[in-house]
Amino acid sequence: YPHPHPLSLSLSTARSISLLLTVVLLAGSGEDEVTVKTEDGEEFKVVAGSGNIMTLHPSSLTACEDMVSLGDMNNAALLHNLRLRYWEDDIFTYIGPILIAVNPYKAIPIFSPGYVDKYFNQGAADQLPPHVYELANNAYKNMSINKMDQSVVISGESGAGKTEETKLVLQYLASVAGGSSDGSVGKEQLLLGASPILEAFGNAKTVRNNNSSRFGKYLQVQFNPRGKIVGGVTIKYLLEKTRVVQLGPGERNYHAFYMMHK
Repeated sequence: YPHPHPLSLSLSTARSISLLLTVVLLAGSGEDEVTVKTEDGEEFKVVAGSGNIMTLHPSSLTACEDMVSLGDMNNAALLHNLRLRYWEDDIFTYIGPILIAVNPYKAIPIFSPGYVDKYFNQGAADQLPPHVYELANNAYKNMSINKMDQSVVISGESGAGKTEETKLVLQYLASVAGGSSDGSVGKEQLLLGASPILEAFGNAKTVRNNNSSRFGKYLQVQFNPRGKIVGGVTIKYLLEKTRVVQLGPGERNYHAFYMMHK
């Protein structure tokens, strides 16, 4: 003591939520207890030898765009990297082919038409930051080149941003594969316009999320041989029907019904 290398610490709070922190070991007070100090300056006493403290690899101390390159592959290292990037407004991070998105809870100017062009025109040698547009672009180009159907699976807990990420994928596809030759409203605009209707009758305010989707959604976008959007199908499932007649404390009915009775 003190330990020469940074460590990771797992703490359990009164709410039984695991906190994963980067710490430095300050001192040992016997065999049963040690004192650690986090990078935020807080000090804790933890039980030694409980498996809560692990040595961190030096590569885990700095933020990286693809967490496969981290020297540690555990919850502490992954969450620490996401936290470092979140502080810099880098909300997208890869772990291999999987894109992790962290809800910033604020507007970040990385979804403009200029970003669409940047990722659509990305060359093989270009190294651009992780982005949902890159994920959508890879699916679109793989479909166009290999002539095979592609899937994008968007999952996460309530409030993580699944609905918004779905909109961003659709917006990207509408930008690069939309456009009506006769000047009429394109099929891509009809797909985008359907989202508010689905949200009105399928989303509601919960204690964790003001716009929580209370149903599952499978969206199929159809393209012609030239890669242009020609149609789409939305299939809903597992709609939370009980919400119409019974609400939990602090929650609201579906947006449409709430506004009707407001």
